Amino acid sequence: MTDTFSLPRTFVKAIAIAAVSGAITFFTGVFLGIVGIGAYTIITHEKVDFAASYLYVGAPSGITAFVAAFITVLVLEFRKIRS
Repeated sequence: MTDTFSLPRTFVKAIAIAAVSGAITFFTGVFLGIVGIGAYTIITHEKVDFAASYLYVGAPSGITAFVAAFITVLVLEFRKIRS
């Protein structure tokens, strides 16, 4: 197998790894958000919408992880090419 550089293959690889990282982080963030909201609800006896864990915890953490993983994979691939 030859180790030649292919820009489309590099982008597909970066998107795939970033998507998996973003999904794992999203679902972990939602789980921790739900646990945190549940604990807050038990302690304060206030009614809190559990959908807030998607909006304020899951989505921002998933997007951040996606962008960070995408940039990291691209940088590592381009470094591998230059060396």
